[in-house]
Amino acid sequence: MCRSRPSHVTISHKPSLRLYSSGRSGLPSTAYTPQLVINNAEFGKVIGYLSGTYPNAQTTTAQSLQSNIIPQVNPTTSYMLRCSLINHPYAVPSDVLTTFTTQGTTAGQLIDYKPNEYLWLPISDGTYSSIQLIIVDHEERFCKFNDTNALISIAIRRVKSQTDDVRGR
Repeated sequence: MCRSRPSHVTISHKPSLRLYSSGRSGLPSTAYTPQLVINNAEFGKVIGYLSGTYPNAQTTTAQSLQSNIIPQVNPTTSYMLRCSLINHPYAVPSDVLTTFTTQGTTAGQLIDYKPNEYLWLPISDGTYSSIQLIIVDHEERFCKFNDTNALISIAIRRVKSQTDDVRGR
């Protein structure tokens, strides 16, 4: 709810001469209700308003406004874990290791993702000295997690080749 600002105030000292009101109080001669300006669409989604000015015009009466869209407090619906080693033949982008959601959690809670079964994906040919893991949201924007303690387990197995079968490995 927006309430009107006061048009006068009781003061015990003489205000500065630089104030622009006729009574030199520094307050406007007419009390207007403040306006809320949403100039960032992403912020508007979080609080439930489209971009714009609310109320549309300055008014001198109290205003009560309802949001015009459903607030998206956590607009991210799912995350992708990308790995520099992976060459996933059926995913775009091809380095997607897995996806997970925050279903069953609220803001600030621990996300605990445990897949039902292992997913074995091919590793790109080459020699590696490091692995890069990146977590992005469903729109492939980089995610910043505030928790400094994260645990990601990756199992790598050797794929049997025809020569391994001959050697008995």
